[in-house]
Formats: sequence, structure tokens, C-alpha cells
Amino acid sequence: MRCFVVVVFAALLALCQAEQARLVVAKDLSNNALVAKRDLVVKFEIHNIGDGPATDVTLTDDSFAKQSEFQTVAGTASAHWDRIPADTKVTHLLVLQPQFSGAYNFTAAKVTYFDQEDADLQKTATTSNPGSGQISDAEDYARSYDAHYMEWVLFLVLLVVPVAMPYHLWSSSASKYDKQK
Repeated sequence: MRCFVVVVFAALLALCQAEQARLVVAKDLSNNALVAKRDLVVKFEIHNIGDGPATDVTLTDDSFAKQSEFQTVAGTASAHWDRIPADTKVTHLLVLQPQFSGAYNFTAAKVTYFDQEDADLQKTATTSNPGSGQISDAEDYARSYDAHYMEWVLFLVLLVVPVAMPYHLWSSSASKYDKQK
């Protein structure tokens, strides 16, 4: 009986000490400004901070499912990895173009995985939530952030008149005095 208790205790201790994966998942909008009809880069980072590998890892993001709101430029809204070793990080990028301007709520993505090689129970993790963002119209963005070359050229042309006129008067009067000497 004593041997049985020791074996059961050792088995429970082994289960507690089993190498398990623990995933920390982040979703980030890499752009400083969200602008309609311009690229929006969404970056997903999955960190395995556990002692064991995560297997059959699947990332799905349904935030951008409506094709009328977002056009996919590069990447996919879902990704799959067979294995993510312990103490490693994987990154997935998705490039989209918003087709509208206005407020939009960027929701979290979902990651499913097995935390052990022979696990039967699939675990689920959710990414950080980027929250709500304001997507600016392309014309409003250009008005605020473009270089405004035409305005600068017009400014320089208009600046020539108040600078050139006094110079012309000075040079003509100075030339009259130079001729008399």
C-alpha cells in the first residue's frame, strides 16, 4: 500500500511538472495614422513563454471579414503553425486598405493551440484589443500632412514683390550717386 501511494504521488508530481506551453498574444496596428485607401499594417505577435512547445497553433481574426470595409493587400486574416517551441516568438503581418472613413472598433483575434505534445484539450487565447480608431479621409489627411508644395511656391512668388521692390529703388538711387562721383 505504501508503494502505491508513492507511485500515485510521483505520477501527480510528474503531471504538475509537465512541460506546458503558455502563449501571450498581441495584436498591434503599426500605422501612426489610419487613412482610407492607404495601407494599414496589422501585426500579430505570439510569444511562447512556457516550458514546452505549443502545437497546432491557429490564429484567426474576424475583425476584417467584410470585404466592403477592408481590402486585403497582403497576408491573410488567419495563420497556422505546426509547432512553436518554448521561449520563442512568431510574427504574422496583415496589410489592409480601409475602404471607408469614420470610427472603427478593432477587436481581438483568437488563437487556439495544444499546450502539450499529447494533449487532448485545445486551449484558446485572445490577443490584446487595439480598441477603437478613427479612420481619416484621404483628402483630410493630405490637407493636414502633405508638403503643400504649391502653397510654398505661391508664397515665394508673393515674397519677391515686397523684397524686390525696395531693392530696385535702393539700387536705382545708389546708381545715381555712383555716377556723380
